[in-house]
Amino acid sequence: YADELGLAVCKTASAGKKPTSNRQDVENCSPGRYSVGGKTECDECEAGKFSDEGAAGCSQCEPGEIPVGNMCMKCEKGEYAIFGASTCLQCDGTGEYSDEGAGFCETCPQYETFVSETNSCDCQETFTRIDGTCTCTAGETLVDGKCVTCDDGRYKDHPGTDSCTVCDTSDVKGAFDSVPGVEKTSSQSCACGVGKFSDGAVCKDCAATGVNCTTVGLTIQTLPMFDGFWRTSISSTEVLPCLNPKHCKGGTDTANLCSDGYTGPLCAVCTSGYAATGSGKSLECSVCTGDAQTTIIVYSSSFVAMVLFVVVLYCCCCRQPTESTTRNRLSRARSTANDARSKYNTWMKAKGPIIKVLVSYYQVM
Repeated sequence: YADELGLAVCKTASAGKKPTSNRQDVENCSPGRYSVGGKTECDECEAGKFSDEGAAGCSQCEPGEIPVGNMCMKCEKGEYAIFGASTCLQCDGTGEYSDEGAGFCETCPQYETFVSETNSCDCQETFTRIDGTCTCTAGETLVDGKCVTCDDGRYKDHPGTDSCTVCDTSDVKGAFDSVPGVEKTSSQSCACGVGKFSDGAVCKDCAATGVNCTTVGLTIQTLPMFDGFWRTSISSTEVLPCLNPKHCKGGTDTANLCSDGYTGPLCAVCTSGYAATGSGKSLECSVCTGDAQTTIIVYSSSFVAMVLFVVVLYCCCCRQPTESTTRNRLSRARSTANDARSKYNTWMKAKGPIIKVLVSYYQVM
């Protein structure tokens, strides 16, 4: 170019500049272009490089940035750019994510996935964050990449992806089932299967007749009795049939195996407030009615009077007569005895049932 009149030779454009279109002056290279000097046109920066106005050369952007004109722009979240890159690339690998201006994608920790709404990693489905780590909770184990509940007959008392413990190796031998509705986080969830019960150490067969072993998780304390059967205590395996099936209502509470009004071994005794008629299999316990004290006084008095009558009768009939009066007294005694016997039989027919009730009532009291 020639910016003066009368020059013998033309001038050469310096670095970062180029001659104007009329060759009378020079101008700076525009942003994104450069010139090392002595050029008619400025060269365009290579891909991934940028330059300011009047640059003698081009510069590269830092990782996580790309050139836009004469400056570098950061890549957005979820994108990355290596050193000298001309475009930002998406993080599209499984569990990959990036912050703004990232030079590479990061991968979420195991069992975590990236959530774009929060731009962070969160636990995958079925996993729980415990102490900063996504893992399975107590009572769960890892199966096919997911946390699932321990199988029946197994438990796990701590978080993690390791296997569940087999119940048979814990407190109760032979416990290959689990108590329904109980979380499998301890050996307390282990149970004996249908047809068995636990004595605290081993699962045993329900061999006794009268025991209802149709549910899972029975123990010796919770053995249910069928109607008509009885056992002495919650620690006993001896089950006996009641003398009368209707006396025993069954259940698991050994203190409440008898029907209303019955108590004692085999539910063969009437409870307080009930009167007994019959015994054994034919025992019937009926609710007492009226004033108990009055009843006792009346029938006690009648009973005493009857005894006194018999004693007097005996004395009159059995006293030794003299020789002179033997025939007369014997005749009167026979007549009196026959009369007393007749009256006694008549009285017993009327009062006999009442006396039986009274005696039974005394037994209960």
